[in-house]
Amino acid sequence: MVLQNSAFVLLMRHSRTEQHSAATSYSVPVVVVLQELFKLVICVLALLISDHPPTLHLTELATTLVPAACFTLQNNILYVALSNLDPLVFQLVYQMKTLLTALLSVLMLRRRLSRRQWLSQAMIAPPVPPDPNPPP
Repeated sequence: MVLQNSAFVLLMRHSRTEQHSAATSYSVPVVVVLQELFKLVICVLALLISDHPPTLHLTELATTLVPAACFTLQNNILYVALSNLDPLVFQLVYQMKTLLTALLSVLMLRRRLSRRQWLSQAMIAPPVPPDPNPPP
């Protein structure tokens, strides 16, 4: 996971910085929509070749549209953030999303997390970088 996440950030950053220097550039919203379309095709193919294809109801489809739209918006924002932030800062902020999700689920949804779940959140949280200018 560390290798995949690091490669994702570095390749995305490289493509965005190269885009600024190239004569032709790509559209970030088009890239994100194509990513989602590829995922949709793969999921539909997996459902078609499975032994027991599920029946898809319109209400189930409607309940997945809101999270899918939020995810698409999030991916667009990721490209904008990575275009404007240092890769290290982006990676630290990006990794904080799971901890923030856990905190918000406790505060807003009144969920209780076990000690093991809190420990796992602490283990995957990015380390706090040392202060480059410590007090004398």
